[in-house]
Amino acid sequence: GATTSQQLREKGAHWAKHVLENPIAWILSFLYVMGTVVSGYPLVSGVATAAGLETESEYFYMTRVFDGLIYVFLPQICVLLIRLVQRRPLLHRMVGRAIVIGDCPWVAQTAEAFLSKIFACSYSAASVHVYSGNPADHLVHRMTHRVVRGALLACGRPDGRLSALTSLESSVCLSVNQASSIQSIGSTCESLTIGHNPFKLPLSAHAVFLKGNRPQYLCEKALEEAGKKNMSSNALLGEFSNMV
Repeated sequence: GATTSQQLREKGAHWAKHVLENPIAWILSFLYVMGTVVSGYPLVSGVATAAGLETESEYFYMTRVFDGLIYVFLPQICVLLIRLVQRRPLLHRMVGRAIVIGDCPWVAQTAEAFLSKIFACSYSAASVHVYSGNPADHLVHRMTHRVVRGALLACGRPDGRLSALTSLESSVCLSVNQASSIQSIGSTCESLTIGHNPFKLPLSAHAVFLKGNRPQYLCEKALEEAGKKNMSSNALLGEFSNMV
C-alpha cells in the first residue's frame, strides 16, 4: 500500500483542487468569452446556425437568450464542469475555501501560523482563510457555527488504544462528527483525520493512519490478544471498562 507520506500528499493534492478551481474556472471563462466573441459564434446560436437555422427566424433570438444565460452563469458552469471532471462534490460553495486545523494548542497554532504565511504569498484568487482550534476544548464552540458546504477541517486524533488517551480521542471524534453532521442541501464540510488508531469515522471524508514503531503498552497488547482491532474510541472505552 501507499506510504504515509504518499497518502498525505494525495489528500493535499485533492484539497489543492478545491483551492485552485476558481482560478481554473476564470481561465476557462476567459477562453470561452474570447473564443466566442472574436469568432462571432456563441455556443448555442453557433450550433443553431451550423444546423441551418436562419438568422431572421424568431427562434434564432431564443438561441441568443440561451447564449446570454451562459455568459451570465459561465463561472458557475465552469466550476461545475471542473468538479465533474475531477470527481469532486458538486454542492460545495463556489467561494474561497476555509481551512480549520484541529489539534492540541501548540500543534494547531503552529500549523495555522505556517499555513497562513504560505498563503499570504499567494494570489488572492488562490488563497484560503485559515483557522485553528482545540477539538477537545473550544473547537465546537468557536467553529461549528461557521460550518458551510466545502469548508475543510483537518484534525489530529490521539491514539485511543492507549487507555490514558481513550477519553481524549472520544472527545476529538465527537467534535469532528458534530462539525461533519451540519448539512445544507445534502452537503457539509470535508473533514480529514490523522492519527494512529486505524478506525475511520463514519462522517469524515478522509482518514490517514500513522504507523508506529514503539513497543506496545499493556493495554494495547491486551486488545491485540483479544482480537480487538479497528475499534472506535467509544468501543475502546467499553473494552477497557470490561478489563478492569
